[in-house]
Amino acid sequence: MEKKIIYGNDNFGYALIDTSEETPKFSAPVMLPGMISSKIEVEESSTKIAADNTTFAIIAGAKVRSAEAAVTYIPVQYYTECLGYIENASGMITDTGKKKAHCFFFTSTEMDAVTGEETQTLHYIYDVTASEPALETSTVEDEVEVAELTITYESKKSDFVKDDEGKLVGYGRITRTEQNKTWFDTFKTKVLLPTDKVSE
Repeated sequence: MEKKIIYGNDNFGYALIDTSEETPKFSAPVMLPGMISSKIEVEESSTKIAADNTTFAIIAGAKVRSAEAAVTYIPVQYYTECLGYIENASGMITDTGKKKAHCFFFTSTEMDAVTGEETQTLHYIYDVTASEPALETSTVEDEVEVAELTITYESKKSDFVKDDEGKLVGYGRITRTEQNKTWFDTFKTKVLLPTDKVSE
């Protein structure tokens, strides 16, 4: 059995969902530097069926996934492309637009507890809507306290990302290996999909 630990986060980014053509697709990823922490939570409902004076069966319900990303800064581009802001000619942005669904991703690090070897794992949530973070700043005293902005995400299964069996996908993860590293290393230029054909 593998002995591994997971830590760190890096390579935070997003990709818009382009619906201008009949078949939706992802635009080129945009990287967002300054990720402090990340969290993905899953809620799964279940229904208990009682019979014969006992719990006869448990039926698993749908998985609902939410996420958070804490960052040091959010660029104007993210506000206007994802958070429903509009930028005018003077450079002011106003909250008068519409939010856009997008793909959210980041990497974490896995370390083999025996060998010390580190590998990257890429996490995708393919269809999310983001909520604007609160902005909290404080006066400068002896030390500067840097603001931490937490973006929260609600997700659903993608309308067009499917697995090899044709099932719609909400979340996917990929660990970098010798076999897939050439494909894996393209994630900054395109969104990796479950149906991609990987060549060594």
